[in-house]
Amino acid sequence: MNSVFSTFLDRLAERFTAILASVVSSRVESLRAEAQAEQQSQLEDLARKYEADGKSSIAQALRERAVRLTTGNLAGDGATVIDLVSAEPLRITGPNSLLNGGTLESLPDAFIVDDEDVVLWVIEFGGGYDTERVQEFHLDCVSRNLPYQLW
Repeated sequence: MNSVFSTFLDRLAERFTAILASVVSSRVESLRAEAQAEQQSQLEDLARKYEADGKSSIAQALRERAVRLTTGNLAGDGATVIDLVSAEPLRITGPNSLLNGGTLESLPDAFIVDDEDVVLWVIEFGGGYDTERVQEFHLDCVSRNLPYQLW
C-alpha cells in the first residue's frame, strides 16, 4: 500500500510542479513585456527629443535599439547570453579594472571584454533609471563608441 500511495504522491507533486511552473512563467513573461514596453516608451521619448534638436542619427539609433528589445523567446535569449558570456575568450570584468588611472563620467556595472581587454559590451543594470539617467548613460557610451546593453 505504501508503494501505491508513494506513487500517487509523486505524480501529484509532478502535476503541481508543472502548474506552478506555468503560473510563474506566465507572470515572468507579463513582467518582462511590461518592462520592455516601458523601456521602448522611454527610448521613443528620447528619440523624439533628439529629433526635435535636429539629431536624427541619435534618434534613429534609439529607435533601432527599441526595436531590438522586442522578443518572444525569453529562454532563447537567456541561452544566447549565457553562450556569449561563457564563450572563450570573453570575460566579464568590473569597471575599475579598465580605468588604468583614468575616470569615467559614469561607471557601468560591468564590461564584457575579450582577452586583450577590448570592450565588446558595456552592461548597466538600469531597471529603476529615469529618462534622464538613461540618456546620460546612452550619451556616455556613444561618445566613447562603446556598445551597451541596459538590463
